[in-house]
Amino acid sequence: MQIFCLIFLTIIILLFLKKLFREALPIYDEILKLEPNNADVINNKGYALSKMKNYDDAISCYDKGLEIKPTEKCLLINKISSLRKSISLVSQDVTLFDDTIKNNIAYANLEAQDKDIVEAAKLSFADEFIKQENIMESAA
Repeated sequence: MQIFCLIFLTIIILLFLKKLFREALPIYDEILKLEPNNADVINNKGYALSKMKNYDDAISCYDKGLEIKPTEKCLLINKISSLRKSISLVSQDVTLFDDTIKNNIAYANLEAQDKDIVEAAKLSFADEFIKQENIMESAA
């Protein structure tokens, strides 16, 4: 049984180096059929899921690993990392920077073209106000 796990782990390392995380998942599952309490494999499977942005399943893996090894730092750190990545904040407060309206709209993408900025203004229903007041290049 140990030799199979070593072969599987070697394959997984090669897949990780090529960033083929999805392809590694079935191999982790095969190892876990042989060694269901292998916290290292559970941690690595969680890491692969996290790299695929599947944070909920990654967190479940880390929780399972922490049931086996409650003080394992790698599991704790990876779980915290996945939790942070799975949370986003959309503030309800409006923030305008001391800059032009155009640059405030383009804040998230400083390489935005004028057509992108105009489209964003349209999608936010600000385009009519901006056109009416002719204030795209004015300070906010």
